[in-house]
Amino acid sequence: MAMLRVADGTTDNAAAIQAAINGCAANGGGLVRLLVAGKGIYVSSPITLTRHVGLHLDAGVILRGTNGDVIAGVTPFFASGM
Repeated sequence: MAMLRVADGTTDNAAAIQAAINGCAANGGGLVRLLVAGKGIYVSSPITLTRHVGLHLDAGVILRGTNGDVIAGVTPFFASGM
């Protein structure tokens, strides 16, 4: 499992998220978890999930596209490339 913690609402986290996804995939799969203490907004340009890798957002976390669209958030969210 890889964890990311830059939820400042402005930093594009795509490279870090994709690197975590790729790292999990290289090790046979796993879970990339976006978390913060309380609430937070992760911003990301497009990412690609791979087989056997999941993306989990903790409660209170929002994943927003660089164009401002909310991709997922507030309630716990799980996406899988499985």
